Amino acid sequence: MSNLTYCSINTCQKNGQCFLNTCNCTICYTGLLCEQEKYSQNLWELGISNENRFKYKALILVIALSIISFFSFISNFLALQTYLSSEKIRITNLGVYLILYSLGCLVATTILGLFGVLQYIGLVSSTNVIRCACIRLIRNSIVFCSLWLNLYIAIERALIEYNIVGLYDRKRRSLILCLLLYILIPLSNILPIIFGRKPNYSLCTLNLTSTGYFFYSNLFYVHYLLGPFAFIISFIFIIIHLFKHRRNLTDEETIFQSICLIMKKHYGFCVPLIIFTALISPYFILGKIMTCGSANTSLIGKMTTITNILSNLTLALTFLMYVYPSSVYMNAFWQTSYCGRVLIYLKRNFSKIFIIC
Repeated sequence: MSNLTYCSINTCQKNGQCFLNTCNCTICYTGLLCEQEKYSQNLWELGISNENRFKYKALILVIALSIISFFSFISNFLALQTYLSSEKIRITNLGVYLILYSLGCLVATTILGLFGVLQYIGLVSSTNVIRCACIRLIRNSIVFCSLWLNLYIAIERALIEYNIVGLYDRKRRSLILCLLLYILIPLSNILPIIFGRKPNYSLCTLNLTSTGYFFYSNLFYVHYLLGPFAFIISFIFIIIHLFKHRRNLTDEETIFQSICLIMKKHYGFCVPLIIFTALISPYFILGKIMTCGSANTSLIGKMTTITNILSNLTLALTFLMYVYPSSVYMNAFWQTSYCGRVLIYLKRNFSKIFIIC
């Protein structure tokens, strides 16, 4: 028995036992005879071989993650400068949510880029316990909190538009909600570890059990889908309110003209929803149509890499999602933030140089 070798990944079934009684298999995530198809669908990425995952282009993935981290730093740094430098923004409940969202995106992408580099140079593997713990417990908690902050932002905007709450209300409400958020979300990530782990299974595969899979998959969808859903509802209510207000002011416009003018002036309300949906949807679609039998292929490996990059790109577009579409926030950026004033100074000096020339 000491000379036994591992079976092919396609011959595993029934908790890793082989058809032959001469060897034991490693845990199956892919293959036509993958064990526990139902509970391994959210783990099929782990079964993709390194050859099929990267096709000898691991450097491309590291470069992509590094670029995302770099742009995330710039985008979130500029957004934070805008929020923090303007007193009119930072003293509001909405400002608190925006500040925490930018901070969360900055930290999450930094962790992502760091582990991407460490994995490339061979210091950690994709199944390393420390890496899995940091990704599942720390980074995922931060990302999920950021997603819920999108929900807070959408609801706050709708409530302000309907005058249910004031823009400059005391920040007690936002501080209490954020405190609860940063307590409950990490606890929800611990649930699969407590209830979903099998003996001798690593932290990376803790959701193979039915209970662990229930917590993992359902909470995952709740975290990712509530934000866009809230944006849709908020956007509809805001547009309806603005439309009624505009129709009360003038009867000379057609309904279509009124809607077009409102959308042109307030398009910033739907920008986060469009960006988020466009970048996150491919990852969810791929996960839904994937089966163990079709997972370990070169094409799927490339698609997995691309969809992961796209989903993480949402964390690097904070400035484009919340600051750039808003005339109020852009004015604050140019007038109060250090970077904005520097850019204006450089623009004026370059203009003088071109005039002289």
